[in-house]
Amino acid sequence: MRRTESLSLVALILVAWLSPVSAQADASDEKAYLRDHDRLVQLYEQEKYEEGIAVLEQMRADYPSRLFANSYNLGLFHAHLGHYGEAMDAWEYGLDRGVWFLIDTSEAPFEALADNPRFQRLRERIKKQRKLAREQAKAQYKVVLPHDFDPSRRYPLFLALHGENCSAELLAKWWNSITLQEDFVVAYLQSSQVAFGKGRFNWKNLEQGRSDISQLYYEIVKRYPVAVNEVYLGGYSEGARMALDMALARIIPVKGVVAMAPSGQIPPAVTPSESRSAARRGLRVVIFASAEDQDFAQQELIAEILREAGVAQEFHVDEDNLKGVPENFDTHLEDAIAFIRGRKRTRSLSLAPRPTRCESGPVCQDAPARSRRPLRNA
Repeated sequence: MRRTESLSLVALILVAWLSPVSAQADASDEKAYLRDHDRLVQLYEQEKYEEGIAVLEQMRADYPSRLFANSYNLGLFHAHLGHYGEAMDAWEYGLDRGVWFLIDTSEAPFEALADNPRFQRLRERIKKQRKLAREQAKAQYKVVLPHDFDPSRRYPLFLALHGENCSAELLAKWWNSITLQEDFVVAYLQSSQVAFGKGRFNWKNLEQGRSDISQLYYEIVKRYPVAVNEVYLGGYSEGARMALDMALARIIPVKGVVAMAPSGQIPPAVTPSESRSAARRGLRVVIFASAEDQDFAQQELIAEILREAGVAQEFHVDEDNLKGVPENFDTHLEDAIAFIRGRKRTRSLSLAPRPTRCESGPVCQDAPARSRRPLRNA
């Protein structure tokens, strides 16, 4: 897995929940945006940068809510052509309008900018914005109540953790299923740790992540009618690693985990001893992985440790998908939720396919782009 999510095609989403009418309009815009993004990824992979610049200039006009992605990507395409002045124009256009992102001059095609005076000034502006963001950042959550919510009932709680350089809002766009919509109180948790762009967060500091999640969990159970004996965790990439750690370390009471492509080192709590303890508690785990993921060996070892300790688990390997996120994710999530609850799947319904994710490759999106270098999409 090429974990260059910080520099990929980006698709921002609205902060507030949408009404049914505006949600339909947003879905239509999302579909159009994803079509344009797919075209942009193709142009990038074919090194048709001039054509891509024309597409991006139109996308910047058509999708003002995607300014983060389109500003970064326009600069990226210009930089590949050696148009460094135009690249900085694109980035400053976004910065002037409140979006910022880190640009690594140790990587192609940005090396020539390292000693550029104008770029140094731009970088100082970005540093100030990031410093301010870090000072203001705090752990947050976004709750979605089940359809036909009854405040007199107690519902199972599902806590979903975003990946690196992502947010609760972005994760909420695709981490969903019929069962979650109908049966659960779902909380999308957001780290207090600022990542590589405005509104982007990570779980790099494990202890801080544990503290953030614990704090949010106790706020949620105080505010919403949830069954504290039926709490589940799920996450993507860094969020998956964090979910496994929280469950095995018993930081909060967790019955099951859905881990999508856990990244980085094996979580400290995933040990034979803690895993045996988790097995005795009845913890159930589903891990989705890709054989092409750079972290696949660690993912296999996590599954092996859990299996040998007697933890009920499923380990699904996608041989083709570089990002470890299966197509029609909602249907896979339905199966995973049924497993971690110890139930048979009873629904055959599916939401519409949700192709977007939080992290990406060269062209910024809010999902992992399957391309050589990080475009953004969010």
